[in-house]
Order: sequence, then structure tokens, then C-alpha cells
Amino acid sequence: MPLPTLTPSTSGSDSAPHPIQAKTSAEQGKAPAGVYTQSHATQLVLLGLEEAVGRGVIKDDEVTQEKLEGFLSGFGRRFYGLPEKSERNLVLERKGEKIPASVRNGDGSVEVAISRAGTDVFSLRWE
Repeated sequence: MPLPTLTPSTSGSDSAPHPIQAKTSAEQGKAPAGVYTQSHATQLVLLGLEEAVGRGVIKDDEVTQEKLEGFLSGFGRRFYGLPEKSERNLVLERKGEKIPASVRNGDGSVEVAISRAGTDVFSLRWE
């Protein structure tokens, strides 16, 4: 899959950042809190596409920069009536980045587990 340069998105994922305690200590009979993916949503979309190509579900040439830009940015910008293009671009690179096990808020008081920790993903850079 080619490395695209994308126009940035205006929307995130629908995943909620529940503290780790909510993931590991659900009350009896209740499911633990949902999966947090927002911090790596773009990378997880690309990972899903790579996996689909690898399984033969879609063809590599069906994953184009135009389609990625539309899905990750353009469609949302259009829906919310924002300008078609942003002043900045998102560059995706293979640099050996892995999804971390968790992230913390600014003062470190809340820790949130991230889905698919340890998975190799594209690094993102704004330009």
C-alpha cells in the first residue's frame, strides 16, 4: 500500500477513553467499558485496510489516496460545511511505531488503555 499524504480530518473515533479501572473491574454481570482507539484511529483504519488486502478481501489498487482522503477527512469536512482543504497535511511514514499500552492525562492522574497495544502502525507527522 503506498504511503499517502492526507488532508487532516475534523472528526475522531466514537471510542470513549475510560480509565483502566473501568476496563478491569466491571461490576458483576456488567461488561467492562468500551475499547479506546481514538489516539490511533487513523493508523487503525490503515491497519484494517492492510489486513483486508492481505486476506484478499479487497485489492491493493482499491486503496487509493483519493479514497483515503475522502474517508479520513474530506467527507467529514464536507458534511460539516468546512473548507475542502486544510492548510496542513498529514504524512504517514513507517518508522517502527507501535501502539502503546496506555496513555495518561496531563497530570498523570488518569490512565487509559489503548486497543491493540504493541501493534506496528504508521507514524503520523503534520506538515
